[in-house]
Amino acid sequence: FTLVESEEERGRFIRNLEMALSDPHGRIVIVVALRADFYDRPLEYVGFADLLSEGVVNTTPLTPDELEVAAEQPAAMAGVQLETTLLARLLTDVAGQTGGLPLFQYALTELFDRRSGDLLTAEVYEEMGGVQGAITRRAEDLFQTFDPDEQEACKQLFLRLVTIARVDAWSRRRVAASEIVAIAVDIVDLQTVLDKFGSFRLLTFDRDYVSGSPTVEVSHEALLGEWSRLRRWIEDGRDDVIRHARFTTALTEWTVSDRNADYLLSGERLANYEQWASVSTLRLSTPEQRFLDASIERREEQLRLETQRSARESKRDRQASRRLLGLAGGGLVVAAVAIGILIAVFSGQPPRIVVVHGVTGDVGINDLMIAGAAAAERGLDITVERLEPLVDAEADLRHLAETGAAMIIVSREFDMQVEQVAPDYPDVRFVAIDPVALHIELPNITEIHFAVEDSAFLAGAAAAKTSTTGVVGFIGGLQIFPTESSRTGFEQGAHFVDPDITVVSAYLGPVENPRATARTKPDLARELAAAIYGEGADVIFHDAGESGTGVLRAATEMSTSRHLWVIGSDTDEYKTTMSEIDRSHVLSSAIKRYDTAVAGAVEAFLDDSLESGEIVLGLQAGGVGLSRSGDQLSDIDGYLKNLDGD
Repeated sequence: FTLVESEEERGRFIRNLEMALSDPHGRIVIVVALRADFYDRPLEYVGFADLLSEGVVNTTPLTPDELEVAAEQPAAMAGVQLETTLLARLLTDVAGQTGGLPLFQYALTELFDRRSGDLLTAEVYEEMGGVQGAITRRAEDLFQTFDPDEQEACKQLFLRLVTIARVDAWSRRRVAASEIVAIAVDIVDLQTVLDKFGSFRLLTFDRDYVSGSPTVEVSHEALLGEWSRLRRWIEDGRDDVIRHARFTTALTEWTVSDRNADYLLSGERLANYEQWASVSTLRLSTPEQRFLDASIERREEQLRLETQRSARESKRDRQASRRLLGLAGGGLVVAAVAIGILIAVFSGQPPRIVVVHGVTGDVGINDLMIAGAAAAERGLDITVERLEPLVDAEADLRHLAETGAAMIIVSREFDMQVEQVAPDYPDVRFVAIDPVALHIELPNITEIHFAVEDSAFLAGAAAAKTSTTGVVGFIGGLQIFPTESSRTGFEQGAHFVDPDITVVSAYLGPVENPRATARTKPDLARELAAAIYGEGADVIFHDAGESGTGVLRAATEMSTSRHLWVIGSDTDEYKTTMSEIDRSHVLSSAIKRYDTAVAGAVEAFLDDSLESGEIVLGLQAGGVGLSRSGDQLSDIDGYLKNLDGD
């Protein structure tokens, strides 16, 4: 109820719980821990409320006797005792308090840290300010030790560690460390705050259960309500915190879409956030500022293009008027016909271009094709349609050809359909990007391939430059010509750097079916990678499609005595890999620029310079390259760029 903004997402999660419990063959037990101040929230969901009411166990506050046991037994295990008067004071101060138990816990922890010998005393308890003062006094004492810059860093930190549930209620928020370190404050000041509050257990440092990335969280919910300075920060910045939460939701959507321009802020929403950022007490982090800047830049670019378009249309209208007047003044017999032709010319639409692609959203080749279409639209001021066939790709291609498509660009998974459709529509230009096996040559078909040996050569050089063992590896999918080109290029690049280096190669399968892709064998890829790493390799380059995930898995599992690296292929594997741990093993990727291929094909088609037959894009044409994501190649980047230039 506090970690997501979307009611749709929340409802979907709750319905999943209901379905899990309603399965007659299931053996699932769900335990839900719910804070008292959120007791009413699940009752708003009728089906879930019925299930919940059947199994409610209310955890009531501890009685004085139970609190006494909770204090004395752990103390005895640690070899200390509580003064009788101290225990009485503790029980009196906590009794009947909302949220008293975490305060009770923290007070005992502070008493233990300040103990004299093996006795926890009432005198020290008084000096601490009692239960209420223990946590807040410690926080305030720490704050007073900071200089002004560190105090500002402290404020910015804690405002990000809170989420506003209602106008008058808030709770702690677990935040990724990557968000914290990107706050626009001095990193040394921020680290000082984190270290001091962490050393007194006021902040908890953990890892996200799914991604494994580090997180930061307020240790005690009571701190949010009891520390007057923090409470004042929250009350004064309540609107900023709420607005910031919505802003980060939009940022997350943009990031997950691989920074797709369609997910940027726009219109009144952008104007509101732009104005808010200029006056907000919350400083934007680097990624947040980059998101806002990108949205503003896109708005300005759209305004510029719109201005240019209006100017062109005005000029076109003026020219058309002059020509029409000239025809009328000349008294031509065919004036009416000429006027009709001119109107048709000036109102005509640009050729219809469609990109047919597979599933998007994984930062893979289909997303790159979409990016190429978007680049063509921006640079050429045209519209490029997108289509993802869901049932019958051949029928979809025929429908496009019959309804006016002049150019159809398809990803590699639809080359078979191009073979079947293209002969029937000779006036439609078909472009197949990186086809696996296209066995037809027609004047209206263009195949765009990538010179994988170029990028593989750079991958081999990077592997040899990085390796500390003198052994590197290559794992291919099916043993077909493109994969062999990758292997050959990789070996040549490695031997160019180190003539004595050992290259160990393996394939997932022989040539059985040219259209097979060996993309569903990650377990086999993992076994082959484990064997190659076992032979001493510390870098493996794979050209095995989706099976390459098995190579990465072997690298993460076997990195014990030495760090093992993987070089991916086709797309930037650093971006397609979600786990931070896995990313730390991605050295680079030999990428195919599907975006460049699509944008170039559209431009050449409009210029009437697009040739039929095969076109191969290499390094010089910007068709392939070596990714730098993660900065793992920073030490040898200059060397690789020299090779790239040569």
